[in-house]
Amino acid sequence: MKRWGLWCSGIFLILLTAVYFLITPALAHVPTFGGGGKSPEAAIPFEDPSISRILYGQLAEGDLAYYSFEVKQGERIVLGLIVPVEQGRHSITPDLILMGPGLTDEGKVPEKLEVPQGYGVKVFSGRLPESADYEAFAPSAFYSLASPDLKAPESGKYYAVASATRGEGIMG
Repeated sequence: MKRWGLWCSGIFLILLTAVYFLITPALAHVPTFGGGGKSPEAAIPFEDPSISRILYGQLAEGDLAYYSFEVKQGERIVLGLIVPVEQGRHSITPDLILMGPGLTDEGKVPEKLEVPQGYGVKVFSGRLPESADYEAFAPSAFYSLASPDLKAPESGKYYAVASATRGEGIMG
């Protein structure tokens, strides 16, 4: 499959996902390597969403990478989508999508996105900032593309999706 400029030469998309419970803060990131699932049914699950995770993966043109986690109503969901700084300013910027029960639809949904029955979808368009952030823990520099922070409107399974579909938040 043809890879876009941002994803050539084995470049990795870093999807930082952390779900913080109101009373249980995360203390460190747990790295996970490999791509996400290709559908909600095949989503990569995270059993303990109170642990902050950094997910390393790679997207090709048109890819969607699905990850799932369970939260209770009122618990905090914090997600982030980042790319390494060494990739610089390229023509493609992926989006971050959150799907779940009780969410209000916001943003343009990619045609390929599989949305479970009764779920709402929030699309957080990736936006490349002017300057990079430095993570001393890694250590590395990265561009933060999207970083939603919200409370779960209902208890249930939620999906975080990294999207590299053309025309939906892709900057050219």
